[in-house]
Amino acid sequence: MKKILFIGFIAIILGVLMGFVIYKFSIKDSNKFNVEKLSTNITNEAIVLNGKNEIIEVTKKEVKVSPKATLITKKFYKSCSHTIEDYTEVPYDIVNKTEVEIKNIFSDYIIESFSEKEIIIKKEIDGICNEHYVLRELDGSVAIYILDEFNNENLVQITEISTKYLPDVDLYDLKKGIFVKGRAALNRAIEDFE
Repeated sequence: MKKILFIGFIAIILGVLMGFVIYKFSIKDSNKFNVEKLSTNITNEAIVLNGKNEIIEVTKKEVKVSPKATLITKKFYKSCSHTIEDYTEVPYDIVNKTEVEIKNIFSDYIIESFSEKEIIIKKEIDGICNEHYVLRELDGSVAIYILDEFNNENLVQITEISTKYLPDVDLYDLKKGIFVKGRAALNRAIEDFE
């Protein structure tokens, strides 16, 4: 009877030890899996596993500008509070550049966003933007003037739109000057006269 109890006791101890060893190996394997999974999403950081002080360095994948990337240039004009955005393909000389290199190239801009497919840079400028227009009557046609920072009107174009057949209300507005902000608004105003 003592022999059976002794064998049972040994079997229980061996079972507990085997369970502990299996548990330790399964945690180690799952941590290894989690590190591999996390390292694809985290760059240049340390990972702490299960509250332990195990630190694993993850190498940083350096993001570079793609040849098909878009460069978005935003210019904010302080005097008129307008932002003019310009969308272009990146110039050849900034392809394969890093964010740090782009900061050096566009040192007078702030980088709002940087990825391999899109760069957004912004700059604040004193004065007004070049999208303040005035429509007036000139020699029987609708003329487009642009305003400078001192509100001087500079002739841009005399359209082919004759004022001869326009209603009196439109003629009155043209004599006062129709002020328009932005190219889209200018195009709509011109279309209204056609």
